[in-house]
Amino acid sequence: MNRSIWSTKSETIEKPWGNERKWSTFGAIQGKVLYISKGNRTSMKLFDHKDEVLYVQKGKIEATVADEQVFHKSVAKFRKLNLSEGDVLNIQAGCPYRLNALDDAIVVEISSGRPTECVRFIDDYGRHSESDHRYEGVISKFEDAEE
Repeated sequence: MNRSIWSTKSETIEKPWGNERKWSTFGAIQGKVLYISKGNRTSMKLFDHKDEVLYVQKGKIEATVADEQVFHKSVAKFRKLNLSEGDVLNIQAGCPYRLNALDDAIVVEISSGRPTECVRFIDDYGRHSESDHRYEGVISKFEDAEE
C-alpha cells in the first residue's frame, strides 16, 4: 500500500450572512469554517445526502431545527436550540435547519456524504431552490416555529 501526505489551499466564499472558508479532503469528507455576522442567519435548508457536524468555536447561535419526520407527520415540529462556544450540533441528511447568529460567530463544519445541492425553503437574501414536492408544507411549520 502506498500512502501519502499532501497540502491544499482553502477557498473563501462570500455569503450574504458573512463568509465561509472551505476545503476538501480525501473521499467524501469536507470542511468549512462559517463566519456569521451578528444578527444574520443562514437559509432554512437541508441536504439530501450530506451529514454535517457543526462545532461552535466562537459566539452564540440559535439553531432552528427539525427531524426528518417534519415532512411526514402532521405533529412534527421545529424546535430552537441555543448553542455557545464548545457546543456541537449533529445534523443528518434530510433534516432541515437554520443558524441565527446572536453574536459574531465562528462555526466549524465537517461534512460527509455526496455533495448535493442545498434545498432552501426560506432565505432572507432571495436565494431559492427549485421547488420539490417532497417538502411541501414545511414552510408553514417553520413559520409557526418563528412566531
